[in-house]
Amino acid sequence: MEKHEFVFDVVLNEEVSNDEIAFQVLVKALVSMDPGDETEFLKKQFQEFMAGLISLPINIPGSRLHKSLQANGLLQAKKKMVELVHKIIEAKKKNRGRSEIAKDVADVLLNDASEELNDDLISDNMIDLMIPGEDSVPVLITLAVKYLSDCPVAL
Repeated sequence: MEKHEFVFDVVLNEEVSNDEIAFQVLVKALVSMDPGDETEFLKKQFQEFMAGLISLPINIPGSRLHKSLQANGLLQAKKKMVELVHKIIEAKKKNRGRSEIAKDVADVLLNDASEELNDDLISDNMIDLMIPGEDSVPVLITLAVKYLSDCPVAL
């Protein structure tokens, strides 16, 4: 059985929200991306993608869905995210051997011997795996802080 080791170092400062923490942890777990310009770009594209994905299904001018379906909307945002993740996967493939310990989900998928998992499918899956973490993780962090502050003995 393969050994998987996931290490998360998240840079925190006073102005970081739960959403930002969750996104940093999410991209670190999926593709080992550290905070920086690429992470900010990915976050911006992901927010645009999510805004279009979670909107009323009314395609009339001025609606969120209509804006998202425009040239720089939903599909373009996902395409840009997939391109960035694909670039990261290509770099991972060049810089490592098969015997290396997996550090993130992308490494686990890259170590899979299946011919069905190509780089495009892995890139798409990384983006798709970000969707559940968009709202659930920040809510979970908020609830954890609330309940721990209500019961200091648990700390």
